[in-house]
Parts: sequence; structure tokens; C-alpha cells
Amino acid sequence: MAHETSEERFGAVLITLHWVMAVMIIALFFLGRFMVDLPYSHPWYHSAPHLHKSLGLFLLALLVIRSIWVIIIKRPALLPMPYLERITALFVQKSFYFLLFGITISGYLIPTANGSGVELFSLFTVPAVFTGFEHQEDIAGGFHYVLAYILIFFVLLHTIGALKHHFMDRDDTLTRMLGIRGKN
Repeated sequence: MAHETSEERFGAVLITLHWVMAVMIIALFFLGRFMVDLPYSHPWYHSAPHLHKSLGLFLLALLVIRSIWVIIIKRPALLPMPYLERITALFVQKSFYFLLFGITISGYLIPTANGSGVELFSLFTVPAVFTGFEHQEDIAGGFHYVLAYILIFFVLLHTIGALKHHFMDRDDTLTRMLGIRGKN
């Protein structure tokens, strides 16, 4: 795996961020779905939301790092592909940033609505910055829920696209993000 990003390849930092964030996004989605229906007597009733919030804050930190990284370090160009595929790929990539910022910020606004901070893995508390908006918890919760499902749809679209490029087009789209040297 190349350590530096070039016009042809993703570097180790972007590859690592991509896959760590991908696993976290999927885990957070399923953890969120799991925890919302837990009865009060369930052993995970209190620990699942704590874990979800901590992972969400960690994901936000990684998202900020990744956003800064792609601004400073130019990303590799998309491989040659039909115009509609190129526009779709760019739209999905840009949408990931919008959706992830929207999900993590709205997720932060839910528990901080009453002025309480959010604990990060019991290491420290991120203070409540925006509080007191009328129905803040409900509005933020609605955005969080809807954006999470839209994000998962885009994750599926992104995955299908990567697999299509790998198995049907037989190009290096997927192998570049795996850090494997492809044909090109």
C-alpha cells in the first residue's frame, strides 16, 4: 500500500480513514436500530446509547480529519467512465460528507437539548453548545433518523458501484481503495 496519495492511488491515510469510517457507519446504523426498541429492563438499555454517542463523536472527529485531509492532499482523479457514472459518483461522494456532518451534528443535538454534555467513552464530556431550541431533541432526532436511512441507501449505492467497477468493468476503482496495485 502506497503511503502517499498520488493522482493514481489513494494513500494509507485516506484508505484507513475510508475503511474505519465505513465500518463505523454500518455499526452505528445497526446499533442505532437495535437500541431504539430496547425495553428498560434490557442490559443494553443504558450502555447501547452511550456507545452509540461515543462512536458518533469519534466518527465526527474522523470526518473532520478526513475533510481537512482531502482539502490539503488532492484526491486521485476518478478513473475514466461514462459521463452519467462520473456525475453519479461525484454526487454520492459529496453527499457522504453532507450526510455524515448532518447525522453527527443532529446526533449531538439530541442528548444536549437539555444542556447536558455527551461523554466520549467515559474519558471526557463534550459540553452542550447549542441548547434551548424549542423541540430541539425531536427535530434533531427526526433529521438524524431520516439522514441515517438516506446515508445507508448511499452506502449501498456506493458498494454496488464499486463492485460493478470491479467485476463488470474490471477497472481499478475498488483495488485503489483497497491499497492493492491493479492493472493500471
